[in-house]
Amino acid sequence: MERPIKTIVTWIFILVVLFTFKITEGQDLSNGNLHLTTSKLDKIEKLMQGKIQDNSLASVEYILANKHGIIDHKAIGYLNLDDRDTLKKRSLFRIYCTAHPFKVAATLLLVDRGLLSIDDPLSKYIPAYKNMKVLSDDSTQKPVPAKREITIYDLLTGQSGIGTNPDFFKKHGIYRDSSLKHDVLKIAEMPLQKQPGEGFQYGTSLNVLTYLIELISETPYHEFLRNNLLLPLEMYDTDFFIPTEKTHRFGSMYTYDRKDKKLNLYEDWKNSVFIKEPVVYHGNAHIISTPSDYLNFAKMMLNNGMFHGKKILSPKYIEMMITNHLPDSIIGSNWHVRDKGWGMGGWVDKNGRYGKTGGDNISLFWLDKKNELIGIIFHNTGGNYSIFNDFMDEVYKLD
Repeated sequence: MERPIKTIVTWIFILVVLFTFKITEGQDLSNGNLHLTTSKLDKIEKLMQGKIQDNSLASVEYILANKHGIIDHKAIGYLNLDDRDTLKKRSLFRIYCTAHPFKVAATLLLVDRGLLSIDDPLSKYIPAYKNMKVLSDDSTQKPVPAKREITIYDLLTGQSGIGTNPDFFKKHGIYRDSSLKHDVLKIAEMPLQKQPGEGFQYGTSLNVLTYLIELISETPYHEFLRNNLLLPLEMYDTDFFIPTEKTHRFGSMYTYDRKDKKLNLYEDWKNSVFIKEPVVYHGNAHIISTPSDYLNFAKMMLNNGMFHGKKILSPKYIEMMITNHLPDSIIGSNWHVRDKGWGMGGWVDKNGRYGKTGGDNISLFWLDKKNELIGIIFHNTGGNYSIFNDFMDEVYKLD
């Protein structure tokens, strides 16, 4: 009789575990004031299926998770429209500037290790930034001396004044096949668009940080990122190009024509720059990932710098990343901060959520510390500007 009793007990245990898992997965996954019910998750899935059916989206993969694990994970649509390849989980997506938080985290790793101070002037490491000129606020746009030096803090928060001058960049081959060192030193010859600390400029500050990471670590940026952040976070599918053995998981990119309500091919995966190793690793926006990989990075942030019991970053630096650093006078001065503040590498909205979009609205991640929620949504259709707002609205909508 002993063996049958043990068998019964074992089956009772298995049924209890399965029943508990089903409740955890679907019935009421509340975090603070947020209620994620089975009904709400069904509505989110139907919303995404509707966008596939009405031809405004080729495919989408999204994850909702909290500190306990994944709440919902769906892959819907087609990897490639021509052959109707069904999108599967762990497909590879272009994420572009959604990788900016990686640069910030890499910089803060150096700060955490005592190799860099946030208050240091940039010229301490790159002397070319010692005596910067700034375009005057009046109509003459005459270069005038900067009131103070650019600091590492300014670079991290987008307040360095370094802007983007397309004509200057084109003339000097910046972000082409030139080296990262060449680009950063040439950018130093450009006058700043704003006085340091007096305005927000998107993007270029973080590219200067990329070179700074290389200088201090004495390691190419892509290697430093891989060895110090991506591998410790088990982000094995996040890289600057796709090796041949993974190309079957990579799809073409489309654009949504709102007038004709159809999808047009933008980049065939076979001709994509992402399937070739870069000539020069700029660390700009040339990066691919999966929602599952990005979830590991987001989990580390939600857990105050810890991942699977290992410290990646100190909690105070996570807090710096997700806290708004812009005064009210700057918010609204740039379309990137039209209705949001800015932390380090990403926006901070009025509800305190930190996040970052990439490309032509094809990737989004956000972190909601109040509700202990992570949201990640990647897709391959540029020009569908409503999808992220629709997704977040549905997540936070009251049932």
